[in-house]
Amino acid sequence: MKKRFFNLLTCMVALWALSTQELSAQMVAVRTDAVKDLMLTPSIGFDLVVGEKYTLGAEVAFNHNPWGIKMKMTSVTPEFRYWYNGRPLTRQYVGIVANMTG
Repeated sequence: MKKRFFNLLTCMVALWALSTQELSAQMVAVRTDAVKDLMLTPSIGFDLVVGEKYTLGAEVAFNHNPWGIKMKMTSVTPEFRYWYNGRPLTRQYVGIVANMTG
């Protein structure tokens, strides 16, 4: 499971690196989810601006035996967002999300 997770993460980073020819301010945002972090499920994600009102994003979260409970979880969440405001990464949006948990 760990090998598959790291292979998927490596592929996501490689695709992101290949798709970003030129980066400038506010083109990429790195984020985390504080609630998941408090629940001992570390997560990291990014949003990449692909148009005037569109972003692509992904988040990866995982845990292994939190609080001594025998449990494993890996989650990958790709996202596509349309931002109502004139520019991406500000205010309200509507999006399509696919959550893959294993």
